[in-house]
Amino acid sequence: PLVYRGLSTVAGHPGQELLTACATTFFEVVARNIVLERELFRLLAKLESGGIPALPFKGPALGQMAYGDTLQRQYDDLDLLIERANIAGARDLLVAEGYEPVHALTARELAFQIRNGWDICLRHKETGIPVELGSTLVPYPYAVDIAASDLFPLAARGPCGPGDALVLPPPVVLVCLCVHAGKHLWQRLGWLCDIAALLTRHTDHDWAEAGEFARRHGVSRLLASGLDLFSRTW
Repeated sequence: PLVYRGLSTVAGHPGQELLTACATTFFEVVARNIVLERELFRLLAKLESGGIPALPFKGPALGQMAYGDTLQRQYDDLDLLIERANIAGARDLLVAEGYEPVHALTARELAFQIRNGWDICLRHKETGIPVELGSTLVPYPYAVDIAASDLFPLAARGPCGPGDALVLPPPVVLVCLCVHAGKHLWQRLGWLCDIAALLTRHTDHDWAEAGEFARRHGVSRLLASGLDLFSRTW
């Protein structure tokens, strides 16, 4: 979406053939985003009815917060942060909704995954939509201790596409994005685009809160490295 939007508004773009190809991909992304967005709210409603609070991370929530439009950010799956005690119940609920685990785990292996903060990955049998249930921002072996239970008290209901959902404040989202990208060694330029959009759109926030949150959770260096990379790129 960002490439197509940029090319379509700049004079002297590389050519109609490239623009047409980007347009085709853009509309494919938009169509998939709409499907994922609808599924997100369906699952949030099911989880809520089952007494399981869920916090959307990245995906449409980040699209809304950073770009003001859930369709302007490309994503492939749905990430839900859920408190550890509710992970097994959320997994069972999604299985009842037509999902199946990506990895066949024994009860002991599942308990190990949950205890160590690894995501529980599922995929819908018919639509193929992937969902990841996580009780931590990143698994504990990465030496980062930010659990869903640390984030829920900071969340409030806010806009997310066609409806409302629990969302984190932008300064906390900034830290979470830097931690997530650092875990993956900043493999995608899009992650820097997300940070640029977030900072540009929310100039009225006290970004010192990001530093304080990072300090409390021992991830100040991950935040600093992300901002340094951002400043060198933008």
